[in-house]
Amino acid sequence: AARRGGGRRAGPAPRRAGPGAGVVGVGSYFRGDDAVGFEVVEALRSRRLPPGVELKAVAGGGVDAAESVRGFDLAVVVDGSATGARAGTVRFWEGAALERLEGGGGGLRSTHGVGLLQALAAARRLEPGSLPRRLVVVGVEVGDVGLGRKPLTPEVARAVPRAASLVLRLLRGGVPPRPGRKAGPGGARPQTSGREG
Repeated sequence: AARRGGGRRAGPAPRRAGPGAGVVGVGSYFRGDDAVGFEVVEALRSRRLPPGVELKAVAGGGVDAAESVRGFDLAVVVDGSATGARAGTVRFWEGAALERLEGGGGGLRSTHGVGLLQALAAARRLEPGSLPRRLVVVGVEVGDVGLGRKPLTPEVARAVPRAASLVLRLLRGGVPPRPGRKAGPGGARPQTSGREG
């Protein structure tokens, strides 16, 4: 892990006023399955959300996504993931599991230039207290992220409703099975990190 720099902060990072919970979809419409975060947010617009939840779509890298969660008490970030799992696999990470990924463990690669996990790790290191009290990253395993505006691959498109349902459970305080277990229909199977659906 990177070490702290020698500079000193005048005080904690400002926290904007806003709703208590937010969902941030990250991605790009010009890289195929990388748009899955946007599609999950769009799917949530037709669902009954808890009061005060804000939905956002962030077209950019991890730095923009990390900035967009400031001020929330609970934030769920939905992004395309590349772990080597089957396309359409849905997982989520939070707490210690998420911090391990930020440190480079778990084999999660971002589909963006500056990864979400790198940006979150930098925020924790340089601006303690700037991130939400509860931060969850939901990853949908991508297939085709080649350049060009094109629809999601079938496997990833089928995962969108499952990912949206998982986000709703998280927003409502539900906790899917313990880390390393499959969440949702189809039984449970061990995983090395995170949670899968």
